[in-house]
Amino acid sequence: MKKLILFRHTKAVPDDVMADDHARPLSARGREAAELMGVFMAEKGIMAARALCSTAQRTRETLELASGAWQGTVIETEYLKDLYLAPPLKILALIHSQPDDMGSLMVVGHNPGLHMLAVELAASGRDNLLAKLTEHFPTGALTEITFNVESWGELLPRTGHVTHFATPRLISPQEE
Repeated sequence: MKKLILFRHTKAVPDDVMADDHARPLSARGREAAELMGVFMAEKGIMAARALCSTAQRTRETLELASGAWQGTVIETEYLKDLYLAPPLKILALIHSQPDDMGSLMVVGHNPGLHMLAVELAASGRDNLLAKLTEHFPTGALTEITFNVESWGELLPRTGHVTHFATPRLISPQEE
C-alpha cells in the first residue's frame, strides 16, 4: 500500500509585485492558511515519510509553516527545482523514482500540474471527495490518495482512492 499526499502551496503575493516568480513569498493570508492546513494534517494523521518540495519560495514557506503543527514530527525533505511549475508527467516520474521501502510521500508544488496529476491518478473516493478534487484545486489544497501497490513505479492512472481532500476554505470558511 502506498499513500501519496499532494499539497499545493498556499496564497502567495501577487505575481505583479515580484519580478521573479520563483522568489514570490506567501502573503499574510497564505501564511495563516499554511498553518491551518498543518493543523488539519496533524489532526487527521495526514503525514508522510518523505516530502518532495519545489524550490520556489512559496512552496518552501508553505511546507515550513504547515510542519510547525506536526508536534516535532520531522519528515525527510528534498527540494527539487524540477518540481517548479512541473507538468503532471514530470511529477509522476519523480514519484516513480522513490524507494519502494517508503510507504508514504508528500509532494508540495504548483498548479496546474498537481491538480492534473491528482485527477489523473484518482479512480474513487470516500463520500464526494473525488468530485470535489476534480472540480477545483485552489491554493492550499491538499489531497491524500492511496494505492494498493507495492512499488511507487506501479502508480497508474485511475488506480488511486481519495481518502482526504481539503482546502483552507473547506476547513475554515473565512480562509482562502
